[in-house]
Amino acid sequence: MSLIDSLVSENAATTGKLTFGDRIYMLLKQQKRSKAWLAEKIGISKQAMNYLLNHASNIKFINEIALALDVNPEWLKTGKGKLTIALHERNDIRHLPIMNMQDVSSLAKAKNSVKANKETIVVNAALSLDCFAVLLDNTSMKPLFNQGTILIFDPAKKPCNGSFVIFSIKKTSEVYFRQLFVEGNNIYLKSMDVMYKNISNEKIIIHGTLIESRNRFM
Repeated sequence: MSLIDSLVSENAATTGKLTFGDRIYMLLKQQKRSKAWLAEKIGISKQAMNYLLNHASNIKFINEIALALDVNPEWLKTGKGKLTIALHERNDIRHLPIMNMQDVSSLAKAKNSVKANKETIVVNAALSLDCFAVLLDNTSMKPLFNQGTILIFDPAKKPCNGSFVIFSIKKTSEVYFRQLFVEGNNIYLKSMDVMYKNISNEKIIIHGTLIESRNRFM
């Protein structure tokens, strides 16, 4: 019997029930890793990780945690099934390459060239195949989106007033990430950091609407 199996058996015998948090704590102990490591790995704060393990009734980040700890997400969620499962057997996730911002202006070309990039992010397999991930390389949208945040966009999602979008200016092909506001017949694309310019009265191409962001905590 492996160490993790013996820990599971011991806890189940003691408490009669193994919780989601218990399973993660035991995996971390067995792998000699910390909660801080796991929080950074899946892109949430240490405080959010503590809440997730100890208080959350609605379990989130199952796929991300399962991948980080190399276990079966069904076992992690319910305690049932095999402890581990090979990645090629999983049909609930896929790996999305992380692009640089300037690659977005030539998106079709970038999707092909970025395949050689080893850095990817795990996403739900139900997401559109056209979705793409971008590494934010500036502080224009701080404090909501810090430099180094991974942004996931869906080109098919229609932006509305207040949406966060990634776009390029037609005449320069420069790529920006801004919040979109509509006032009458005018469109304004606003930054959150006053050191960066707001954009209006420009011909633009919107490449995608933000559907998810994941922070990196140092």
